[in-house]
Amino acid sequence: MGAVLAAGLTHFPPLALPDERMADVFRWALRDPELSEEKRDPSTWTNRLRREWADDEGLRAAAHHREELRLQFQQVRDALDEFQPDVVLIWGDDQYELFREDCVPAFAVCAFDDLETCLWKRPFYSGRPNAWGEDEDTSYPIKGARRAGKKLASELLARGVDVAYSYEPPAGRPMPAAFVNTLRYLDWNGEGFPHPALFVSVNCYGRRLVKHKGGLAYLGDIPRGAAELDPPSPTPTRCFDVGAAIAEVCAQSASRVALIASSSWSHAFLNEKSHFLLPDTTRDRELFSLLVDDKPAAWRDVSLDEVERAGQHEMLNWFCLAGAVDRLGMRPRWLNLIESDLFTSNKVFGVYEIAGGE
Repeated sequence: MGAVLAAGLTHFPPLALPDERMADVFRWALRDPELSEEKRDPSTWTNRLRREWADDEGLRAAAHHREELRLQFQQVRDALDEFQPDVVLIWGDDQYELFREDCVPAFAVCAFDDLETCLWKRPFYSGRPNAWGEDEDTSYPIKGARRAGKKLASELLARGVDVAYSYEPPAGRPMPAAFVNTLRYLDWNGEGFPHPALFVSVNCYGRRLVKHKGGLAYLGDIPRGAAELDPPSPTPTRCFDVGAAIAEVCAQSASRVALIASSSWSHAFLNEKSHFLLPDTTRDRELFSLLVDDKPAAWRDVSLDEVERAGQHEMLNWFCLAGAVDRLGMRPRWLNLIESDLFTSNKVFGVYEIAGGE
């Protein structure tokens, strides 16, 4: 039997920008031509948002937020290094990166060989400075896990999980932020992430994936008719069950596998109720409390409509994790919720282990 460790974290793209650019998504929301003057007025903002924005447009808060997140990444990395996995499986969302109009799978096992990618040539970063001061042409190596991916896809199909698989990224398309940012943040000093990585893509953006090409859109640009929207994401229930199936395969293997869900929680730019200014912190706290109370099974009953209303689209990756830890009876070693109104989203970090050890 194999050994399994599980963890959750974020791949927050603005973290890779300098401090003065970390609040760019909030600045984008303020430029919405349909935003009322009242909502642009700081006196109407939440107390947290005013504190973070302060008198320097979030510069000091950005430095503090970066350090908070860096320390959390280090805790997860320490757990991984202690565990010494044969493979690190990452559930992540594809935002019109690998998968586009030609094919959009609900779930895909990306069983890639070793590869190199230029992190800073991807659309979000191209032409911008990055926090490490690296050139756009800087290449980042990734240790792949094709053999493990083939085995996983085969086992899932045998269990009735109709998963797609891919052996190499389509030519000319960027590696998803959910995958490469995760590795780079866990490798903060840029020495190279030492563990082989297997990526499982989840179509978290569903109805907004192709229409908005994985990017931002103001309220006035969002179609309301069902015929104009893309097909939906897999439901939270399905993500939960697929995560459980993947955990079962890993536990029955002969390998040491670390399972990681990579995403922030509610995103301001997906939360229509706030006119894209704020994440849905209330809903994030509700779901977080279920994890703290060791009730991941309750996540299986959440509906896709609830997830989308809260701007929690990317959390479908975490629903896979919830299914995995529930199936294996794993317990949280630690969980932390880091809240922010200015920096796009709330972020949750944590590590799970099987009760009683391996």
